[in-house]
Amino acid sequence: MKKGTIFLLLAVIGFVGVAFQTTELCNVKLLKSELKKELNPDYKYDASNVTRFTYSSKFQGKEIEVPLFDGQKYRFAFNINGADKNFQIYISYEKAGDKNRKNIFALKDIRKEGQDIYVFEPKDSKKVYITYIIPPSVESTNSSCVAFILGYQFNSF
Repeated sequence: MKKGTIFLLLAVIGFVGVAFQTTELCNVKLLKSELKKELNPDYKYDASNVTRFTYSSKFQGKEIEVPLFDGQKYRFAFNINGADKNFQIYISYEKAGDKNRKNIFALKDIRKEGQDIYVFEPKDSKKVYITYIIPPSVESTNSSCVAFILGYQFNSF
């Protein structure tokens, strides 16, 4: 075989291997089913979000906006399986960069070994911003994801 063909074949095999690894770590159906257990029995499923990312040599930030109905009680659950141990989550009522931003939840430096699921219940029901801080990595092809699920407490009147 020619050197060019061998190189191309090895590159394709490497790409497919990384794709399967990412798919395995980001099995959306499995991540969501694990999180739905955190809602039972008091909360009903409302919405979910899976944020996929590729590590780079620099810190990255991703933010999602979550509107909440006033007077409703909510539960947030996160599955950070496969994320770097230095991965961070911040929740605030203000957008990232706002000078008045105060975090109502922070997952940083407290991640327990072997724990991938974290739960938070906000005291106030208003729009929140979830910010993910993705640490740098020397392996720029390493990809992962974080799953978030939102539940609301069902009150019969």
